[in-house]
Order: sequence, then C-alpha cells, then structure tokens
Amino acid sequence: MFATFSEIGMSFKLGEGQLSQAYSIAGAETWNPKGRENPSRSWVLIPISQQKYWMSLALEAAKYMNEHGA
Repeated sequence: MFATFSEIGMSFKLGEGQLSQAYSIAGAETWNPKGRENPSRSWVLIPISQQKYWMSLALEAAKYMNEHGA
C-alpha cells in the first residue's frame, strides 16, 4: 500500500526527501495507516483542500514503494 483515501484527505507513504516536500504543503500532517496513537513517520496526510498535489504525490509514493519494497 502506498496511498489511501479518506473523507478528510489522501495519505501517501514517502521517502525522506519526498516527505520534507509534502510536509511543506499547507495542512499536511503525519498519518498512521493502522489508526494507532503513534503515527508512522513515513506517512503524510494531505487534506482535500490541497488535492492538486495528490497525483504527483501518488506517483512519488508508488515509485518509492517500487524501489524500496517497503
């Protein structure tokens, strides 16, 4: 899994370089795909208001997962 959609936004699993860029997007926050208290540092939630970034982040997330198999 490299991306997931919810009623509040879309989440992506990214590498360190991409995470830094994603966190610079207004409203971006750490997200936990397992719903636990401690969010995973490799996942970022991008709100619906910033959906213009979703496609490029989805492509980066898919590339990251393909290269790292994580």
